[in-house]
Amino acid sequence: KSYPVLYISKGRYRFSLFNKNTETYDWRSTAWFDTPQKAMQQFQFFIALLNYSGNIYIEKNETDCRYRIYIREVLALSKLSFATPAQAWGINGVEKFICVAQTENGFHNYLNRKNCNHSFYVACANTGLVHPCKYETPARRDKALNKLYQSASFNFFDLLQVDSKNNLSLLGLDKKTIANLFIQPSDNYQFDKCEKLTEIFEAMYIDKNYDHPENTEVYLSNDKGERIAAPTSSEITKQDWKGLLRAVACYFPLIRKANETSDSISGRLSCNFYLQIKLPGFNSCKDDLANDCPDRSSDGDCKPGCHIAWKSDCCFSSCCKALVFYANSLKLINDFSNYKQVYECDCGLYGIELHTDELIKSGGNSQDNIANETSAIGRWLCDSSLNTGTIVDNKNESNNFQVANNCTNEIVAFNPQRYHSAAIACDAVERAKKLINSEGLHLVEHILLHPRCQSADNVYDDCNCSYLPKPCIDTPDPNGENKGNICHFAWKPGGDIDPCAPDKPICFTPGCDPWSFIATIALPAWPQRFKSKENREVIEKLLQKEAPAHVLLRILWLQPRDFCCFEYYFKNWNYWLAKKMCDPQYNNCDFLGLLFHKRFAPLADCNECEPCTCNEDLPVSCFDDEKEDCPNFDLTTQLNDLYCWNKNDYDNYNCENVDERAVPTPVPVLSATASNEAAIQPRSNGAKASAIKATVTLPVTDAREKYLILQARSSQYKENVQKIADAKPGNKSAENALRFLSDTNPDPARYEDLVNKILKNKVDKAQKIKALTLKEKNVLIENISWQYFDRICVNEQSADKIKMHAALFNHLRKNKIDMQLLYDAWNSKELKSVEPEINLNEIKKAVI
Repeated sequence: KSYPVLYISKGRYRFSLFNKNTETYDWRSTAWFDTPQKAMQQFQFFIALLNYSGNIYIEKNETDCRYRIYIREVLALSKLSFATPAQAWGINGVEKFICVAQTENGFHNYLNRKNCNHSFYVACANTGLVHPCKYETPARRDKALNKLYQSASFNFFDLLQVDSKNNLSLLGLDKKTIANLFIQPSDNYQFDKCEKLTEIFEAMYIDKNYDHPENTEVYLSNDKGERIAAPTSSEITKQDWKGLLRAVACYFPLIRKANETSDSISGRLSCNFYLQIKLPGFNSCKDDLANDCPDRSSDGDCKPGCHIAWKSDCCFSSCCKALVFYANSLKLINDFSNYKQVYECDCGLYGIELHTDELIKSGGNSQDNIANETSAIGRWLCDSSLNTGTIVDNKNESNNFQVANNCTNEIVAFNPQRYHSAAIACDAVERAKKLINSEGLHLVEHILLHPRCQSADNVYDDCNCSYLPKPCIDTPDPNGENKGNICHFAWKPGGDIDPCAPDKPICFTPGCDPWSFIATIALPAWPQRFKSKENREVIEKLLQKEAPAHVLLRILWLQPRDFCCFEYYFKNWNYWLAKKMCDPQYNNCDFLGLLFHKRFAPLADCNECEPCTCNEDLPVSCFDDEKEDCPNFDLTTQLNDLYCWNKNDYDNYNCENVDERAVPTPVPVLSATASNEAAIQPRSNGAKASAIKATVTLPVTDAREKYLILQARSSQYKENVQKIADAKPGNKSAENALRFLSDTNPDPARYEDLVNKILKNKVDKAQKIKALTLKEKNVLIENISWQYFDRICVNEQSADKIKMHAALFNHLRKNKIDMQLLYDAWNSKELKSVEPEINLNEIKKAVI
């Protein structure tokens, strides 16, 4: 019985999971297989899906009113949580996820370091910073990743110093002063210090700038012959000084394209500054000159471009904007959790990407941001630009800078499964893309919506529905002054007079009969082929062409949330028509309200992952020069006006409030429930089915309230920790605590490690970062502990993991952390109200 593959009949097999303790089958496949090998293959996949509890969901069968437990593959979960279902569906939820997923390289396959399994996440490909190397093996990739991170603490602007008299000096890599730099003003004394500094480092690569035949003194000049740098030591030779300068200049991160000016014709500003970050320990200046890779002798993994650690895929219209982006880049590369070990499915190359789980606040034109991230030199270089407002001046430049900052994008969604190989993860990506871009339609013939339920008293109850479509015509005036227009068109037969023709004319009035020869078609507006207006018009014309000539088609393009709601009503309406609806109280009034009274908003245009233009003209669309014959004509709008449909937002429209609608999670998930991937718990008898129903209705009833309570608690924790992070900018313990709060399934080892690091937090004199006070440590430990307790209680519904930390709690007590106060402030009673199965006594005993 325990063998998973069952022989049913010739060419028919299915798999099952037998429970030896209860002597029953817990699971069985919903599909049949023609060979035992296929059944076994799908059984192995089913076992893998059992490892993630989120794959299990509950569904009510509307024909027999029974609840069933299914399993399907959840392919994507949103990284962020949302306060309401409407927000989860909206432009920052599902719609944003779809937009990002449909961009080029929006899916990123990577190796999850936490569990050593393969998975993928969804995020924009233009991350702002790009590591230009690809590696043939994971080992080489991982070696390069470690070197990148170990070298990430280098900040070039630590090599620049300004004294009280505004004298600028340059340090060597050994932190000894090697030169005094002279930034020359222009004739009108209006100059950009940052840009002038870039010119100095550019001049260091030109040999003639060191040669002065008329003067034996060693110094550096520009193309005008002006002195722009001089050595601090009078005994150093020109050749030695040139070597010291170039050894530092190759690490200067700002690169300027020459001979770029503003385009006066188009009004578009030049984008001529880029970022090219090189790091001592990863790069060598010799590689810069040889256009070769570091450590060639050690592993031979050498390709052009490998000598650059990171480069920007965005451009900037000013030096100070590039400097701000560099400051934010230092935040990214100094956080190891941002490094993702990615790989390509098609050609097997391995790479390194920077993707943060949370969007880093860039502070775009903030004076403090530059000063904090690039030390005092940042304020000195860009202070005048900031004060005069040149960093954000006209519309074009502001938009360009916004794009540059948006290049650093957060992870929108991630795959929660644990795939054991890269090939399986790549297949999962293809399934996700196929689901996102699923195409299809639903057809509603209006004649089938006509009231049809007659009671014993010969009364049609459906007629009481306030959402029934009504004639949209000018009705006659009771006083007879206005005869109305009941008969717009009278039938006038041609040829011989019909002796059987009635005396009264056969009339037709447009808008009078909303039932006959009209059908509504609902289509998803988000699949990639349906996104463009031109493609939608092609589909509409095709549907109109294939429909009978006497049938009007009303075509609706729906957003994800509206389409989901439509499908819910549509499915129940079909059950009701077939007389298979188990709910005797059902009527189709809500469906009528949705069809004829809801004003459906168009799907918002995608503005995610927009590439930087970088002085490149955008390609002209094939349709730009075409003129439509009827530019303002839309058949669906004309029909809605004719029949007075969709004039409001459907009173009290809220799809989530429908009775008996079982929503497993408040946040929508992308999942696959193919026939060969799903399994259902069988019904052995009526008693067991009733027991299943009783157990599943409880969490569904309180799901929304439970979610709101947990969301409110989590938001409060983040607010408390954010205050500490803002008060101590750059403090790693505070920043890591903030990231920990976003983890939906926190690891016990990560929790203990973070608590210990908070306790040991000390001042960082080199980076000028203040240490946490004892009170601040208390706040951080309390809030991450509360969030950790909440997550464990909700996810595990057991106190076992919390009890495992007894030694840690004892260590906290010895470090003057009041554990009694920590537990009391946790508000465990509120959590008990949404998770009644939790044993609070065990948790309290472990903590205090």
